[in-house]
Amino acid sequence: MKTLIFDFDGVLMDSREAYVSSFAKVLTRNGFDVDEKKASAALLPSAPKTIEALVGRPDNFDELVAETRKHVAEKESGKIKICEGAGETIGALSKRFDLFLITNSSKAVFDKVIKKIPEAKMLAGIITSSDGFASKEDAINHVLKERGERPSGVYYVGDTMMDIETAKKVGCKSAIVYWKHSWDYGKLGEIKKMKPAAIVGSLEELENVLE
Repeated sequence: MKTLIFDFDGVLMDSREAYVSSFAKVLTRNGFDVDEKKASAALLPSAPKTIEALVGRPDNFDELVAETRKHVAEKESGKIKICEGAGETIGALSKRFDLFLITNSSKAVFDKVIKKIPEAKMLAGIITSSDGFASKEDAINHVLKERGERPSGVYYVGDTMMDIETAKKVGCKSAIVYWKHSWDYGKLGEIKKMKPAAIVGSLEELENVLE
């Protein structure tokens, strides 16, 4: 079967609230003037990039990233909810594709919340930020190389403009789930300008657009 690669946050799990709260709390207790409004406005699908957008790269930058991920796992993971249709979509698409999931979330966060989707056992592979890849591009290239598959025939399902950029860099097609859970919600016009292969308003719609 062909490969299909999923993003996690904003696609299968609604984690925006948990991360916004964590960025605000961690950065505030480290002496930075960051409230949830500022964190939400600067939110990017990457803890390092969000922190850099908010406070630059202070000497303790790596520690701030690690502390934020730990805070999400230990204090905020209960706020992370399953997106509508996540389990059903994994179940249906696993009959047509070998499904891989690549996320910027740490393994500690991922392991806590993936239990909420029983169908996740149907995934052929999972890569988190704890697995040592420098970027999602590197992780996707690793999956495709292991499977001997050309990127031009593979979809990467995400929810942000950064996901579209990632797909373009590796030569994949991008399918964007644009809905209230998206980390780029409110930026539909900008997303359309980037011309992903498909834009859907729910996970269920993916079955009709993926080749």
